[in-house]
Amino acid sequence: MKKSDILFDFMGSKGLITLEIFYNQKQDRFLLRGMREWDDNVRFERYNIDFTMEDILTENYFAMGTEIMVSELTKPGLKDHLEYVEQLIKERRDQRNRVLLPS
Repeated sequence: MKKSDILFDFMGSKGLITLEIFYNQKQDRFLLRGMREWDDNVRFERYNIDFTMEDILTENYFAMGTEIMVSELTKPGLKDHLEYVEQLIKERRDQRNRVLLPS
């Protein structure tokens, strides 16, 4: 199994579509946010025709904040991957990363 599959399996099991990871270089601190922002039947080719970024795309918005995400991601099999992703972010000096669950 590829490392990315571990993260995607986790996201799918929690019903999340988006994972955002923010990094504050000055404080050497991460903020994580997992979300379900749209339903599976959203047709993104209709963006800016039928809907825009301001529209509500699900009746069941769901989000998990940093404390819950870290708690879940530090379970066996995921902790090493979270540390790997954090190290990549630090090396690239990124401030924000967004991972979308592939459909």
